[in-house]
Amino acid sequence: MQSRAELRKAARASSWRAPLVWWLVVAAFDATTALLRGVTTAHLAAVQWWASLDAEVPERTARWLLDGAHGLLVAGWHASDRGPLQAILVLWGGRWSTDPVPAYFTGILVNALWVVGLWWFLRAVQVDDGRIRWCVVLVALTGSVWLNTVYPWPKVLAGACALGCAAAILYRRPVLAGVLGALALLAHGAALFALVGLIPWAVTRLGRRGFLALLVCGAVYAPWFVFSRTVDPPGDRLIKWHFAGTDIDSPDPRDALTAIREEYARAGLDAVGYKVTNLRLALGDPTLSYTQPALPKWNAGGILGEIRAAQITRILWAPGILLLGLFFGWRKVPRTVWAMLAAWLAAYVLLEWGGNWSSIAWLHTAPMCLVVGWVAVCALASPRWMLPVQLVYFVGMWFLAPAVF
Repeated sequence: MQSRAELRKAARASSWRAPLVWWLVVAAFDATTALLRGVTTAHLAAVQWWASLDAEVPERTARWLLDGAHGLLVAGWHASDRGPLQAILVLWGGRWSTDPVPAYFTGILVNALWVVGLWWFLRAVQVDDGRIRWCVVLVALTGSVWLNTVYPWPKVLAGACALGCAAAILYRRPVLAGVLGALALLAHGAALFALVGLIPWAVTRLGRRGFLALLVCGAVYAPWFVFSRTVDPPGDRLIKWHFAGTDIDSPDPRDALTAIREEYARAGLDAVGYKVTNLRLALGDPTLSYTQPALPKWNAGGILGEIRAAQITRILWAPGILLLGLFFGWRKVPRTVWAMLAAWLAAYVLLEWGGNWSSIAWLHTAPMCLVVGWVAVCALASPRWMLPVQLVYFVGMWFLAPAVF
């Protein structure tokens, strides 16, 4: 007969087995779909799906670190302008794993960690494992999540860590919450919007131990902060872009706080209109004329291209056809999930600059815990017949979509 300690140990192992297995299943699915489209590197992913070198930044940063961390990374960008977490993970095999092919599939693997983050988050709000499995399958087949995984910039990795941070807060585990919050920031700076949105739960669930979470978060993040300020300064380009609306393509000599203060002083009451524009874009207002030149050119492919473009640029439309599920079971979604989504959206809309086409509330610059969480809400509400519909929609709309070039 097993002792209580042995039973607890077995229960802990079992509780982690399912999310880890499904993480690997989803990562294998994403890697297979990439291979079937002939994509084996971040460069080919850019040609196929997103005309930008952003997905190459982690592998370039990893090689930059191995070469002594000297000079600019690429095209006027410093390595410290982006978070280092995915680059560090790419180093698992030394210089070999920084080569384009292993780096690309490592990127898919680590960004597929959204499965673990979402699984733990849904468990924390009392969703049973059967419903979580159902949810994970539908989310994995959603274009906005799939694309941001097979085009492996570290945004979904940050979202995975932020979801884990939210779960840790709900479980009242301040040390783990602090570690995961810092890892989210180290993956991608947009995670800051998510952490701000979690403040009400940190206060109500953790109480004074919230200061411990903050201290741990600062301690984990501190080495990169010191590195970015001393070895590869200034390390605040994206902060000024998001929060002050500075030109992303041109370095701004001001420190972040000065830039934010001066830009808001210059905007005056117009800043209120910027936030309204943020909300309109996030909610998919079709009358908003903002376009972004760097986006995939799918919107040139007729109505299907317009639908794809909307699903990867407007937060409201991120779930795609899964939005139909809300009509059948929105009451099945725990209230805490709705509240956190609202808090994450509010933090993003209010803190993102919003005054130009670049520094505005696009889906792909949002905290990805918001995107994955919103898609998961629609998945949880969906009836069983939604699975074959979602599969057909994914294959026709996303997997077989034409390349952007």
